[in-house]
Amino acid sequence: MITADSLSNFYQKKESKQIWFFNKLGVLTPHSTPEEVFKRLYAVSQVDSVGHKWNGSWKYMIPFLKSIGFDSHKRFKKFIDENNISNEDVSNLSRSVELTRLNQEIDVEKNKALDKIFSYNEKIKLFWLVFVCLFVFAFFIRFIL
Repeated sequence: MITADSLSNFYQKKESKQIWFFNKLGVLTPHSTPEEVFKRLYAVSQVDSVGHKWNGSWKYMIPFLKSIGFDSHKRFKKFIDENNISNEDVSNLSRSVELTRLNQEIDVEKNKALDKIFSYNEKIKLFWLVFVCLFVFAFFIRFIL
């Protein structure tokens, strides 16, 4: 389970930061999703336009970005790059889901196998059988000693 959790951990951290940023944007991005906003931002970041847009067409957003902790375009670009969900992250998430499902199936099969060895009622019957045998053995051993 540790492996499955660690595989999905990066995806979940990035997703939560994307959602945090999207929620901070609020009314500035009507009819969008966090994924759409980050795809657009990542495309801008890939062509090194964050600095250009920071100093140009994003002037109206600069006070907002500074208010949530991005004091420079380099810091904002770093945030975008670090929190972009890559194909590898998506692949790891799907592997994590599959591993979790397999672990659950293994647990179910393991419990079935253990139940096949001795059920609760069989264990009680076995206990009483051993108890009676020991009692009978102790009863006859007292005559020998």
